[in-house]
Amino acid sequence: MLLAARACEPRDAASIGVFRAALGLILLIEVIRYFLNGWIDSVYMTPMFHFTFVGFGWVRPWPDIGMYIHFGAIGLAAGFLAVGYRPRTASAFLALAMAYIVLVEKAVYLNHFYF
Repeated sequence: MLLAARACEPRDAASIGVFRAALGLILLIEVIRYFLNGWIDSVYMTPMFHFTFVGFGWVRPWPDIGMYIHFGAIGLAAGFLAVGYRPRTASAFLALAMAYIVLVEKAVYLNHFYF
């Protein structure tokens, strides 16, 4: 009973705000790195074959400049998350958009993408 009572006590939300801002900045930096290093083209657009997860072979990269637009949208949502503009919407979009990135190409899997 003591644990349940402590769990319902009010807490300061500053730590979750710092976490939200840090996560948004980290994702924004990651997107910038993908653009600057040319990884969007070399990993997602140029290869004719992509290693996919079992059952997700139907997930394909966007055609033409679609992957650049996708990564740009991820960067925009990460910026929104970092500054706190519509964080729930930005978080939901980031979860779906990053899941798509992971499902398109298993060969570049990084465990912190799940984070």
